[in-house]
Amino acid sequence: MSRPITAPCLVAALLTTLQTVALAQIGAVEEAKLLHAPEEVQDAFGWAVAIDGELAAVGAPQPGMHWLPPRPGFVVVYEQRPSGWVEAHHLQGSTAQDHDHFGFALDLAGDTLFVGAPQFNYGGPTGPGKVHVFERTPGAWTEVAELAAASPLGDMDLFGYDVCFDGERLYVGAPALGASYPSGRVHVLRAVPGGWLEEAVLEASATTIQPNEFGSSVDVSGRTLVVGAPGVDAVYVFERSGGAWTEVQRLDGTGTFGTSVAVDGEHLLVGAPRHGPQAEGATFAFVRSASWQLAGPLGRTDVQPFDAFGCAIALEDGVAVIGAHEDYH
Repeated sequence: MSRPITAPCLVAALLTTLQTVALAQIGAVEEAKLLHAPEEVQDAFGWAVAIDGELAAVGAPQPGMHWLPPRPGFVVVYEQRPSGWVEAHHLQGSTAQDHDHFGFALDLAGDTLFVGAPQFNYGGPTGPGKVHVFERTPGAWTEVAELAAASPLGDMDLFGYDVCFDGERLYVGAPALGASYPSGRVHVLRAVPGGWLEEAVLEASATTIQPNEFGSSVDVSGRTLVVGAPGVDAVYVFERSGGAWTEVQRLDGTGTFGTSVAVDGEHLLVGAPRHGPQAEGATFAFVRSASWQLAGPLGRTDVQPFDAFGCAIALEDGVAVIGAHEDYH
């Protein structure tokens, strides 16, 4: 769902608006183009998206660029009505401040919305990051919780870089970008009466000299959790037994392999948006038998240099949607 915070990604996000585009291969058509008002090119509107039924959420983390300074960020919630998709709510965190990157990551489950605010500041002070939890009531969205790591690594934790909710547990990526933090983390929080309990903190078993960016992407299917570590071109697979998680496999690749991940049952997709001789990007499919085995890259016919194919992935019921946010063709 996520991608590393890099200048090319930011530029691409700032130059685009969000479109609900279906794939020709499955016979779908563009249904709507979602904008927001007032529209500003520096909002990075469309950086993160989530949809569930008649609701869609779009993040605008407002990273700032050129003449505009960073701002707190916001999320727009749309509702599908007989007339089409309607901008219904504009959300910000209750403790919003500049550099929050509120809206950098999203997950939507029924009437509950999770918003990552990893609080990254280029060349300046940062915060460890937060996840804001909103619930829908008739006519409004109310912030009901503000989550943080129980024991953050420090100001470069980036808690909230990616978020994923499975109905009971919330998985929060904290890739800890920076030379002082060679390994990121994934925090597992479980909903309990009256709040959230941090059930586990996961790290990669292998130690590295350079930051591994573990936690840049997370996805879960049943008892399987998949975590991207694009700093070392790796993906880690964990299995849950009760409340305990065990690392069962590491998958390796090239080209920022692990920037995005998506798992559904026995199928796994991994994005490597800088893979290839011209950094055109690739997405690799894996199938699980006794272990996860590479089935091959997903084919495409319109390869262009620097497309960033695989920067974002969604997978459900055998249908994959793959982002290539630098493909302007």
